[in-house]
Amino acid sequence: MTMTNRWNRSVYRFWSPVYDLLFDRLLFAAGRRRTFELIPLRGMERVLLVGIGTGAETPIRFEPY
Repeated sequence: MTMTNRWNRSVYRFWSPVYDLLFDRLLFAAGRRRTFELIPLRGMERVLLVGIGTGAETPIRFEPY
């Protein structure tokens, strides 16, 4: 199957209403949160997410050391 803009729009319309619920909350949320807990930030250091996708990581907050 050829990936075209029309095809991509169709796939997006199908998955977008349920994507974060299925893939983030049910499958990846715990691992994603644990990953951020393991980053040894100090003071006011921050993490830059490149290619954030749906933004599921955006609300994750944690206390630096």
